Amino acid sequence: MMLIRELFKITDIHQKRIIFSMDRLANIFPISVGKIQNLSEQEFLLIELLTTRFSKLQDFMENKIFDAFLNQVGEQIEGLTMIDKLNKLEKLSIIENSSLWFELREIRNHISHEYPDNPSATAKYLNQLYVAIPKLLSILDNIKARIDF
Repeated sequence: MMLIRELFKITDIHQKRIIFSMDRLANIFPISVGKIQNLSEQEFLLIELLTTRFSKLQDFMENKIFDAFLNQVGEQIEGLTMIDKLNKLEKLSIIENSSLWFELREIRNHISHEYPDNPSATAKYLNQLYVAIPKLLSILDNIKARIDF
């Protein structure tokens, strides 16, 4: 298993790219159908970066970081379902509640699809993403604050 500091090097890369793209896209959010249809090439690429890094970070946290954190704080996780792990994270004040994580997962699932004939769906899911990003990064920060590197 990777050392926990190695795992967090990966999360740091994702987090930096998310913040980079969010900073450069702040002027287009909330995004509308009109804005979707008139994105510059640079804005489009930044949205691609944002959606990809959000998805990668959310997956990585779910598949690697949660287990590493729970192990480090002495929680028994063998055989636990994801909801059980989320409940432990909630009790440890890492995550507000388990339903938040499933909302983040649903957003990740939506943004992984293209909606070329439905710009209103694209705008809706990108706006949901923009609101969700601080929540995802807050969960990561909560874990980082409790980790012994």
